Amino acid sequence: MSHKLYFASNIDDERCYTLPAIVEMMKEHDLSETEIQPAQKDAISDGIFYCKHFDTIGEDGGCGTICEGYEPRNGKSGICKHKGHCYEPSEKAFTLKLVNGKPVVREKITAQP
Repeated sequence: MSHKLYFASNIDDERCYTLPAIVEMMKEHDLSETEIQPAQKDAISDGIFYCKHFDTIGEDGGCGTICEGYEPRNGKSGICKHKGHCYEPSEKAFTLKLVNGKPVVREKITAQP
């Protein structure tokens, strides 16, 4: 089951998280409000992937021969089960507020010139 991912730049401007994870980080940092942006797959990440095993960015090629965390999805050979997508923030922005410890999301309205 996949969960929608969001960027919260004032918490971490490089990684995206699920909404419950952002809420927990807000509580840890004593934030009552933050701006979030839905994550979208990075369209120009050809040859680059996110390694879930090592929590880092990697380049295609060689995983099966040089990586100690390599585990093929089919159990024999091929794409590693730790290979994931890279994401970037979308254009939409929302305000996430904690009201009595519960998240409330509102679409951010930008001023029209």
